[in-house]
Amino acid sequence: MHVRLARLRPRGLPPARRGARALRRRRADVAEPAALLLLRGDERRVHPHAHRPRLRAFGPHRQPSPGLPGAALLQAALPLIATEEHAVSAKEDLLTRAAREYKAFHEALAGLNETQMTEIWLGSWSVKDIVAHMCGWHREMVPALQRLARGEKPLPEGVSYDDVDAWNARFAAEARDTSVADVLLDFDRTHEEFMRAADAVPAERFQPGKTAYRIVDQNSAHHYREHAEQIRQWRATRNI
Repeated sequence: MHVRLARLRPRGLPPARRGARALRRRRADVAEPAALLLLRGDERRVHPHAHRPRLRAFGPHRQPSPGLPGAALLQAALPLIATEEHAVSAKEDLLTRAAREYKAFHEALAGLNETQMTEIWLGSWSVKDIVAHMCGWHREMVPALQRLARGEKPLPEGVSYDDVDAWNARFAAEARDTSVADVLLDFDRTHEEFMRAADAVPAERFQPGKTAYRIVDQNSAHHYREHAEQIRQWRATRNI
């Protein structure tokens, strides 16, 4: 365990619509341009470039005749639709790794029964205790991320996580009388809350070494990987 202070996978832009051509005109004078839609809004949650307005044609794309004033404008808009290489930000990379390691951690637990989940093998801890202390750190760090999202310091005055072992013991003890099933449900719930809080922090706060990056990494991607490896090694020695 380390001090806790410290996209999903990036998608490329939609394929370019290349080679738009004038269709056969019903009238001899002009090919009618298609209606255009400016995309914004909810698409931001689906695509990392959604904050950039782009044009999309409704139905067949009818270019204006070259002699018309509108032709240059429409043709100039076409590069906006061209595919770009998306530079993955530190935030996107970290949240993607967190999602991947979360899945890998669940895979490390797959097939363990309740007796195996409560067997003591990591010092005084079982797999259940490992999961419980991760839940505790999630809950403890959500408010810290919310403060960072508001531009505040992550910790209120007087709060310290210097004694990590004491916090770990506290989190495990709080779940001592909780069933294995409920601890696992709590893990999924607190992971989701933690990741939602992380996503709300501005991307510029996620440079490696900065507080937001350390809080998220050490309580998700790094933390999940650390304990998943321990569990896999333990299972290998027990052949389970």
